[in-house]
Amino acid sequence: MAARTRAAASADNAAFDGAIRVAFGRMARTRRGLDAAVTSVKMSPASLAEVVEIAEPGMFLSLLEGEGDRIGLAVMCHSLMAGLVEAVTTARVADAPPNPRKPTRTDAALLAPLLDTLLQHIAQRLAVAGGAAAQFDGYVYGSFLDDPRPLGVLLEDVPYQMLRLRVQFGDGPREGDMYLVLPDVAQAQGTTGPAQDTTRQAQWTAQLEATVYAAEVQLDAVLCRMQMKLSAVSTLKRGDVLCLPESALEALSLETLKGHVVAKARLGQARGQRAVRLTSQPGEAPEDYDVPFTLPVSAARILPAGPFDTGVDTDTDSEMDTDMHGFAMPDDLPMQTMAEDIAAMPDAPTDGQ
Repeated sequence: MAARTRAAASADNAAFDGAIRVAFGRMARTRRGLDAAVTSVKMSPASLAEVVEIAEPGMFLSLLEGEGDRIGLAVMCHSLMAGLVEAVTTARVADAPPNPRKPTRTDAALLAPLLDTLLQHIAQRLAVAGGAAAQFDGYVYGSFLDDPRPLGVLLEDVPYQMLRLRVQFGDGPREGDMYLVLPDVAQAQGTTGPAQDTTRQAQWTAQLEATVYAAEVQLDAVLCRMQMKLSAVSTLKRGDVLCLPESALEALSLETLKGHVVAKARLGQARGQRAVRLTSQPGEAPEDYDVPFTLPVSAARILPAGPFDTGVDTDTDSEMDTDMHGFAMPDDLPMQTMAEDIAAMPDAPTDGQ
């Protein structure tokens, strides 16, 4: 009985492998000059973590869309992607290995018809051979991914079936791997329902929240806005000093790149470094809040470049007038020192912010 079971399983595996090889061969014959064949077939279960691990930078990644909002993944190594692109564009595959490069949307546009044809032939051949045709039925090319990092959010945390194909071009040394990762149909049929949908929604929300909170945000500390004539701006050079009002130390704003005010603050010094202390909670600044100090053209003064004493000893904190948290009061920070630093910045904006 055990021998008969092993023989039946071996026959099923042989029929599955044969169907996959024939499907890929029929897909290859639809493109002139594409002399390629599958030399190895492996089907295995996989978790979401295992799927994310195989998607390394430099690989070709595309989402596959199936029936019922099912989402799969197609992965190609660089060698296989380059060979298929060469066959589509030049009707031949070079013997020399391709140079490494990053996949592009042009590659995706060229490979999308091949993926659709391959998935269609696999489903048809498995249906004829009596295999798991439902696992591949209904899938088509969805979209291109240029970065593997969002996969943990885009794909659902469900059991998957991963089909790995080793493809060889002609009789030469060129070969590569392709992965077709699809949600396990057998597992999905036994775990559907309102409770499962609620769990998936909660998991997706948690993953999205973790991804958003891990993102970086750039904030600009705006001391003062200065209006200057274009002729004066064009003559600025390294070492020039922009004279700002001392009152700008006590009222500045933290702004996003689009100019949205996040919080109010004042300028100071802590541990020998320029620092700002928040004077309002983030988000409490009104939408129309603006830096109160805007110097008109008539008030703009520029001192020519030249040596002057900054008056700040950055090697010690003992002489700084600090509060209980080690934050220096604005009186210890000469305005000319700060203005020199702003003027010396190579990427300082020309509008005087």
